[in-house]
Amino acid sequence: MNTKILLFTCTFFIAGLSSGVIWANPEATMPSHSPFAGLTPNWDKKLHGGGRFTVLSSFNNEAVRDNETGLVWERSPGVTGTGWAEGFTVCTSDIGAHGKGETGGRAGWHLPTIEQLASLVDTSALRGLPNGHPFNVPMVNHFISATTVVANQDYAWAVEFNVNGSIEPIAKAAGGFIWCVRGGQAFDGMVH
Repeated sequence: MNTKILLFTCTFFIAGLSSGVIWANPEATMPSHSPFAGLTPNWDKKLHGGGRFTVLSSFNNEAVRDNETGLVWERSPGVTGTGWAEGFTVCTSDIGAHGKGETGGRAGWHLPTIEQLASLVDTSALRGLPNGHPFNVPMVNHFISATTVVANQDYAWAVEFNVNGSIEPIAKAAGGFIWCVRGGQAFDGMVH
């Protein structure tokens, strides 16, 4: 009897009805009290054009929700390069990525994993980002991720949106540019 109650409770939580974040059922929608009510997870779909991204007015138009992944990105990533370790501090500190406070008046930002950063790549687009995206992305080289290269822990994975969205290793000491995100996994799985 207790096992059935525990299983029901876990299923209820995993379905996202209590957390509003995690879905086990791909047909499930968010509960009506959620700010994302009516949205379904779309990892199994490739969204195009205006349906892929939503500029969030509740974040002072400084953030964009990716409706394909559910992640929330800075609309205007930082234009100053920084080392890998400093990237963690830039995204999580009180000064935010732009030295103007938390982006959109919200805390909870972090350096993205390579999977999160690469989820923005559209290999058919010239600069790697989907055509019609709402981001103000500077013409810079590598945006660094929180993910360490397993074969060489002095390197981290990065995405070069300036060219075609290629994914490459970059020396952690050299670093790259920082594009903070909210939601999803927030740490490097490697021991450093």
